Amino acid sequence: MGGRGGTANALGLAAQRGEAIAPVWSAYAEALRSDDLRLVAAAWSLCETLGSPLAPTVATVSDVVRRRRSVRQRIAAVVAGPRATMGVLTALPLAGPFVAIAVGVSPGDLYTEPAGAMSLAVGLAVLLIGRLWAGRMIRAVTVESRRPKRHGAPGLRGRTMRPRSESS
Repeated sequence: MGGRGGTANALGLAAQRGEAIAPVWSAYAEALRSDDLRLVAAAWSLCETLGSPLAPTVATVSDVVRRRRSVRQRIAAVVAGPRATMGVLTALPLAGPFVAIAVGVSPGDLYTEPAGAMSLAVGLAVLLIGRLWAGRMIRAVTVESRRPKRHGAPGLRGRTMRPRSESS
């Protein structure tokens, strides 16, 4: 499936032959590794299998795809600040030897002293912990946004359903 033109041709050929079009959508979705196109393929397949109307189904899927894309863009915008901060905070300690050279101190002299060596060790440990912590927070936000939310029946959250006892 070489590009959009190839897909359009494959879709057109399948339609002309009276073949199912959903497999073409599925192949294209797999080739691009696109969850959005997989959703289109699944909806198309459902319509072909059940004979349900295609236009409202595709309209609903396109609305879902637009909303998902909007959510992904908002998440990327929200996470951009923490990612940039993580990069700057990583670069600052690594710039230390260059600052030492700029003020006339060799990094070897700076880090061979006990206080400098301790400072280096603590700084690297804090740097590593900070990067791991910030990365974990960013992953938690991005992974959580992909997880479908489960909704129970309204008004029944946290309640258990007990069968009514029969009165004699």
